[in-house]
Amino acid sequence: ETFEPYVGGYFQAAGPRGEMVALKLVKVDSYSPKSEAKICKLTHETESFSLLFEAEGSLPPFTSIHQIKHGALGDFSLFLTRHDGPDRQICYEAVFNRLR
Repeated sequence: ETFEPYVGGYFQAAGPRGEMVALKLVKVDSYSPKSEAKICKLTHETESFSLLFEAEGSLPPFTSIHQIKHGALGDFSLFLTRHDGPDRQICYEAVFNRLR
């Protein structure tokens, strides 16, 4: 819910030389595990979702945790994984899985 209003909006992170790289949030995807995927009867409810960003350039390859800046959400850290998009654009994904 926090990120959905910002789909299509821009975030920033430092590039390899300290320059700011624009990250466009293109998708917020929620995930709910299927009941047959649960291993034991005692399970905790989780909130799981991912964020997909298209990047105007590469982020530093020597780290996966990046300091993100956003005008409304402020500054925060995200663990981002690089993926190449279908049209060879640079994409980064953040995955969240937390207990409720």
